[in-house]
Amino acid sequence: TVVVLNAGTSASTPGQNRAAAILQSWSAGPAITDILFGDANPSGKLPFGIEPLFPFGHGLSYTTFQYSDLRIYPQTPRYGQLIEVMFKLKNMGSRPGAEVVQVYIHDVKSSVERPFKELKGFKRVELAPGETKDVMIPLDQRALSFYDPLIRQWATEPGEFDVIVGSSSRDSRLKGGFELFR
Repeated sequence: TVVVLNAGTSASTPGQNRAAAILQSWSAGPAITDILFGDANPSGKLPFGIEPLFPFGHGLSYTTFQYSDLRIYPQTPRYGQLIEVMFKLKNMGSRPGAEVVQVYIHDVKSSVERPFKELKGFKRVELAPGETKDVMIPLDQRALSFYDPLIRQWATEPGEFDVIVGSSSRDSRLKGGFELFR
């Protein structure tokens, strides 16, 4: 059984634990038919946040993806310097697919309370069966900034940052970090 939800937000439905798949949709028509019959690969991600039934960025595919070889350059960036988050993504299945890779950061010791994970970059990557691609997602000064209510402006603080790469906010595949200097 495949459940198709056509709703403006995530919703639970009777029998969802017995369904082989749940397709969240905001429209109807040929796109849903193409996905249900396997003519198109479902690669969309959910735009919802706080402890929903499915996490922010969640999505399914007819294939699986392997993340590997995380590299962050430079490891000790200075203010204003571009940080490159690089890794390999491989389609492990027998069908073509698209994965929306997501990069989150965590400021290890911030002077103000911040979310544990903040989405700072994402990219849709299409892969043929067995194909591997190098993926690079840049983090600029803005990605490291936060609104500081004490000074009433955007600020960036030096310190340690965790970098989490994954398929959704809960599905972390790679973790690394860097230390930002003034």
